[in-house]
Amino acid sequence: MTGDSVTLGKVFYPCVVKASKGEDTKGVRLAKDQQSFLAALEHALSFSDQVIVERCVRSEERRVG
Repeated sequence: MTGDSVTLGKVFYPCVVKASKGEDTKGVRLAKDQQSFLAALEHALSFSDQVIVERCVRSEERRVG
């Protein structure tokens, strides 16, 4: 999904909604359905006038070192 607008029918869940400004996790929320997506969108917009929506890929975290 790219562009300036969001079509709710094209959002895949789970997804991560985050404010486009800022480097911490204050404006980041996981959305599991449309209701939580709308809440996450409102939350992220309180930190920035634009948001980023990314599909969430669940996997195990591995560290090497």
